[in-house]
Formats: sequence, structure tokens, C-alpha cells
Amino acid sequence: MWTRLLFSLAAVLMTASISLADRDERLRAELPPLVEKYFDMHYPFARITAVARKVEQGEEHFEIQSRDYGQQRTVLFQSNGAVLHTRVTMAGSDLPRFVSESIRDAHPRARIRQVTKDYHWTGITYEILIRAHDRNTQRLNVTFDGRVAGTS
Repeated sequence: MWTRLLFSLAAVLMTASISLADRDERLRAELPPLVEKYFDMHYPFARITAVARKVEQGEEHFEIQSRDYGQQRTVLFQSNGAVLHTRVTMAGSDLPRFVSESIRDAHPRARIRQVTKDYHWTGITYEILIRAHDRNTQRLNVTFDGRVAGTS
């Protein structure tokens, strides 16, 4: 009985991993060679979960969503492989000291719910979703040096 159960479980896991690999290959086929090359070079273990082709101001861009060691990442590429923007989810405990102190000073009893780190050509910003003591959620935009750039 245990042997049959183990073989069934192994078959299910193999089928799931094959379907994920097939999906990754299908999504990669939608990418220009330079974009795929750059993505593979910088994120060799990432699994692509979605690809979107966008045209902005007459330029073709490719947005790749991926998952790598439990971390979600979205990268926006130009068709020549140049990176325009990268967005990564991260744990609140991984925030730089300046950023976490800034949040603690402005909202002493708030709890961090979600953090995304944005890499732009202008610098790094953090979008932080907090839950205040009154149970309201608030989105903060904080620069890498701890200045709160905006709320929503």
C-alpha cells in the first residue's frame, strides 16, 4: 500500500514539474533573444511565470514576472535587452536600517505587511504596505535613505 502511494505521489510531482518546465519554455519563446539572454545571465535559477509585451511611446518593452527562491520579481526590458525597471518583493526584516527607522518614527505601532523594492534609473525606492494600530492599511513610498516620498 505504501509503495503504491509513493509511486502515485512521485508521478504527480513529476507531472507537475514537467508542466512547469513546459510553461517556462513556452513563455521564453515569446521573448527576443537578447532579452532572454540577459534574463538568464542575471537570474539563472528563476522560473518565468508570465511575459507581457507592451508598446509605450512607440517602443516595444517586455515585462517578465518570475519567481526565484520564493522571491517574486518583475523586470521590464527594452527589446534590445536593456533593463528599464526591476521590482522585487522582500521581507520587512530585510529593509535597510534608515528605511525601517523612518517607518518606525512616523508610525510607531504599525506592522509591515508587504515590501517591494523598485530599481529605477533614478535610484532605489521601497513601496511598503503597513497596517496601522487602527487596522487601516496605508501604502508608503520611501527612498533608500529613509525619506517618506509619499503615501496612498
